[in-house]
Amino acid sequence: MKSLLTRTLTGALFVLVVAGSLWSSSLLYGLVFLLITVFTLREFYQLMALAGNKPQMLMGMLLGAVLFAVSYAHASHHATLHLYFVLLVLFPAVFITELFSRRSEPFHHIANTILGVIYIALPFSLMNYLVFVPCREGYDPAPVLAFFFLLWSFDTGAYLAGITMGRHLLWPSVSPKKTWEGIVGGLLLATLAAVLIGQYFLPSAVWIWLISATITGVAGTFGDLTESTLKRSLGLKDSGTILPGHGGLLDRFDSTLMAFPVYFAWYMLSNGF
Repeated sequence: MKSLLTRTLTGALFVLVVAGSLWSSSLLYGLVFLLITVFTLREFYQLMALAGNKPQMLMGMLLGAVLFAVSYAHASHHATLHLYFVLLVLFPAVFITELFSRRSEPFHHIANTILGVIYIALPFSLMNYLVFVPCREGYDPAPVLAFFFLLWSFDTGAYLAGITMGRHLLWPSVSPKKTWEGIVGGLLLATLAAVLIGQYFLPSAVWIWLISATITGVAGTFGDLTESTLKRSLGLKDSGTILPGHGGLLDRFDSTLMAFPVYFAWYMLSNGF
């Protein structure tokens, strides 16, 4: 009972921070998600270190932070595309730094460092191009909030259906608790959220939001399974301890990291950008 209360309170605080920062202002959103990017990267690199690799943690965190900051500045029309040239300097710096470390298997460490940036910093950086209105100035968090509403609805539906009706395991070798019944329950609740979003929150053709709900739920499930594979290979239950009852930031954003790029692509295409 105590663990359920802890999990509930932590989950509520997590939703409040994520949704609240998006809703309040562009500056607070940028600061909160910059911190999320950096500390999620830190968790990932710590997991890689447990696996016997030696990623350049500080360089990777710096590169991820700069990628987010540059995309924020460009998306918000405070800088031109030329600001991305900074990354052309930092990416080679990862290779050069490894030369001076003189460690064995240097390309394993380089690959793990850059993988973290692609896996974690890139999806968060893409969010900047949805909160800032494409082709014109303005801050509008609604498209990203809609994404989180769909994803959280799917997760909630999957959890409730899984614990009450779950019988058929989805991928037992990776996740012993995920079931097909949970997936169906998640899609049903995400469908309801999609209808409400299409009618009241971001009015547009409902079928667009139904597709959004489906691809978000499916891609999010693969994101969850991907992180579960990583933790299972290390014999870990959670990626960290920063969120009592939930584990680490990577545990909370594993679905987001794979689902948001797909949602982003669909949103841009369906809205004619």
